Amino acid sequence: MSKFKEKRAFNVGGHFGLLQCNGHVAKPMNARELAFYELMGENLRKFVPDYCGRVHVCATVDDDGELRIVAEPAIECHPKLKRSTSVRFHLDETGKVVVITDRVPSNYWAAECQSKVVHKLLEGSYPWFILLDNIVATFSRPCVLDLKIGTRQHGDDASESKRHRQLRKCRESTSATLGVRMVGMQLYESRTKVSLFRLFLSVFKYFNFWTSECVFCIRLHLCTNSCFVATKFLSRE
Repeated sequence: MSKFKEKRAFNVGGHFGLLQCNGHVAKPMNARELAFYELMGENLRKFVPDYCGRVHVCATVDDDGELRIVAEPAIECHPKLKRSTSVRFHLDETGKVVVITDRVPSNYWAAECQSKVVHKLLEGSYPWFILLDNIVATFSRPCVLDLKIGTRQHGDDASESKRHRQLRKCRESTSATLGVRMVGMQLYESRTKVSLFRLFLSVFKYFNFWTSECVFCIRLHLCTNSCFVATKFLSRE
């Protein structure tokens, strides 16, 4: 059994929260993503975090409203030094799950997503999570960029309404013209001298959604301020 002691994760897009435990990111499991990691070819594995299996996660609440989240079986691979802010979850008097942290959250989207996934756990929903190596676990100021790749975003089993929504999003964004759109990002601005949490610039869902390809490229360049990381990643053979 592993206890989720460090739960602050760097969500910059999506709806479901990520949890952290013993150097891993725990993500609510869906069948398609599970199959992707289990069937992935060796030529792609060097571009993605290590897949470490799946765990059953449960949440319980004590008399004071404090939540305890544990995973089974125990997680033992990829132990890393964790520098993330200590985070706790609490159930308030209205039954809402709230995030309690020892500093002002720099990424409110992540806190909102985490509250939702913990609430689902309390309801007995989404008990299975996939485990991925947390590649930013040793970084105190990680920069994260979430891109949605492809000109089509809906699955074959999507409902008619969801298919139309996804087609509209692609048609009215850079997905149609560039085959990619920016979902969100989190940056560390090294030029300013304010406290750490103020240096994170969180760009939430649908930022750069209704934009031209020219604006997309300019924003990406200005936000990253350097092409070194992208060049290093793309040069892998």
